[in-house]
Amino acid sequence: GRGSDVVPDPRERRFSIERDVLKLALQYPGVSATPFKDIEPDDFTHPWYREIFEAIVDLGGPESAGRERVLAALPTGGSATTVSALSVEGLHVTGEVDGRVATEYAVRLRELAARRRIEQVKSRLQRMNPVTQASDYNCMFGELVALESHRRALREQAIASDV
Repeated sequence: GRGSDVVPDPRERRFSIERDVLKLALQYPGVSATPFKDIEPDDFTHPWYREIFEAIVDLGGPESAGRERVLAALPTGGSATTVSALSVEGLHVTGEVDGRVATEYAVRLRELAARRRIEQVKSRLQRMNPVTQASDYNCMFGELVALESHRRALREQAIASDV
């Protein structure tokens, strides 16, 4: 892959949601197309998964991408090998894979991304002086409040979907 030579380990839990979202897009394009539209490249932390996601988006989304077109759009090597694996690996869900399942995974991925962003903003806030940098501090604090609200809304959506 362009971003990293490190192969994403399928057993590494921190990447499991990213991996499952891509499995859904490749194996169940019809049910994953709508929830996929809300996902951003930065929601993916592994460069290969981000690269695969961007290839799917560039090809018009899950319904028009398809495994072969995604493979053709990627450089040969790691990320292409990963697409082949994601296209056949099982998805651990109870019952039928439908739009609800695809939405659950997309919401969970977005919530994890929101949490990471919140941690980044909190870290920056802690290093700022609220007296001497009042304007920047207040702006960043406002961003933190908005991110927390966004994360809560995603969490409520996830709970309602039974994640």
